[in-house]
Amino acid sequence: MMRYENLQAASGSSPFLKAFPKTDRVWDDTAQTEWADDVERRLRAVTAQIDPRPILRGYTIERADNSVAVYTVTPNRLMKRHVAALSRGQWPYWGEIVKAVPELIHSPIGFDAWVSWEWWQKWDVEDEMSRFRLEDGIFE
Repeated sequence: MMRYENLQAASGSSPFLKAFPKTDRVWDDTAQTEWADDVERRLRAVTAQIDPRPILRGYTIERADNSVAVYTVTPNRLMKRHVAALSRGQWPYWGEIVKAVPELIHSPIGFDAWVSWEWWQKWDVEDEMSRFRLEDGIFE
């Protein structure tokens, strides 16, 4: 469990982590779940407001435990330059998405060549906490 001071230092631009220290609560599993809930809520809100056509049909969001993933929804055919841009993480309206959900800045990008043939970016509470620990030299 991270200490309050370390959490404040790690908060960066996350709206949830900026607000959390003001609640005088303990950083525990419940707080981590609430953070994932907040990320999912903000991500759903921003993707509902944007229209990434004609490159994409849209975005879908999936939640598993304390992980939130955003997937592209592509048309059957894409131009090569669009495939290259999506592979690099240059998704339509990505700037607006990251402004609303800055936690996604460090999220890995992948391509599901097995089931959906879509690109994804996944954010996870545990991965984020591990990154904070490494960046701040915190070893608990």
